[in-house]
Amino acid sequence: MAVTTLRTAARLLHRSPATLRRWVRLGAPTVRPGEAGRGNGSLVEVTALSEWRVQRAGAVLPADRAAAYLALQIASSGIWRAFTKPPEGSAVQLWKALGLPRDEVGALLLQVFEEIARQATGHPVADDELPAEIRRLCTVLAESRRR
Repeated sequence: MAVTTLRTAARLLHRSPATLRRWVRLGAPTVRPGEAGRGNGSLVEVTALSEWRVQRAGAVLPADRAAAYLALQIASSGIWRAFTKPPEGSAVQLWKALGLPRDEVGALLLQVFEEIARQATGHPVADDELPAEIRRLCTVLAESRRR
């Protein structure tokens, strides 16, 4: 059970902290309810929170499928960060440090994500289900190909 703050859970679920606070007021599960004062916010377990949201939305997703989609969101965050930010201790992006073309590295990262998605869900992820970071990476690559 991975317990985290609402702020971190919001980032992992691609929602705002205000949205997660609203979910908690509506009955979302917490590991520890929040209290007044800085540093005393609710603590949540991200998978339980994600499953609660799926159930509340009326979707029929088994828990393992919800967990797979949460894992894809986490993977997409890591892929986007690897593409756009320098690795820790470095001043340049990874593709620059390796001397590889940016678009080729981006295309490779998309392939990696597609394979992870296929392994996690048993099928390719539909375009409308892609996490925001992967959609952003697709947009960046499409725009650079137009040039």
